Amino acid sequence: MFRRTHKHQAPPQPPVPPAGPPAVAPPEQGEECAWELPEDLRVPPPESVGGTAHAYAGPLVIDGQTRVCSRCGATEDWLLLMSHATEQITVRCRCRHEWHEPGVTAAWFRAVSGPVTAYYPDTDSLLQAQGFDGTTPTTP
Repeated sequence: MFRRTHKHQAPPQPPVPPAGPPAVAPPEQGEECAWELPEDLRVPPPESVGGTAHAYAGPLVIDGQTRVCSRCGATEDWLLLMSHATEQITVRCRCRHEWHEPGVTAAWFRAVSGPVTAYYPDTDSLLQAQGFDGTTPTTP
């Protein structure tokens, strides 16, 4: 909705925001920061992250065919892993069986994976935390 003003009236002025704490300039390159983030809020540098993982609960249908784990017969509940170096996608089943899946592109992976919610120091920690280390039973 718009508010109409008369020609002889000045338009209303926006409110002035209250004064807050003074702005702190970011440190210059090479200069140390005066404060430190808590460990759990730190994000590793991009070059140290080897890949991205995404838990995919539903059936994985590629070119009209549902992927099936050749070891346990599972048809859903996958962990998709993308290597940042090669952009290849690996599909992993809860029974620990995994394979490279050329039918899944990096663009599709990025579109369905959503935001990063956690960082893990290594692949084994990721697999254990997500339940893809072989200790969680699969359901074919």
